[in-house]
Amino acid sequence: MTNPWLNEFAGLAADTFLAVGIADEASFVAHAGATAVPCRVMVDRDVEAFGFDSRVAARMVVIGALVADVGSPRRGAAFVIGSERFVVDAVLDADEGMVRMQVHEEAA
Repeated sequence: MTNPWLNEFAGLAADTFLAVGIADEASFVAHAGATAVPCRVMVDRDVEAFGFDSRVAARMVVIGALVADVGSPRRGAAFVIGSERFVVDAVLDADEGMVRMQVHEEAA
């Protein structure tokens, strides 16, 4: 983040979410062979997504993470939370503080 106050606020919010059980500690691996780095994430399961002209909802898992923790993840990056491993399919949205990604679960 370019704004130091927002960077500190986002970190404090993430730590608070961890303390109350809304967020999880995870390891982030940017690409195969990269060193895992600790990060804070929020996992939303069974998020419904509707296509442009579809009446059928697809269900997906969405992970939100701080840009300060993970930078700009790309397809194939992975998050490990306990015994679960999630691989990034697509970045849904991002700003200077938070990035949200569609992921799928793989065997850890």
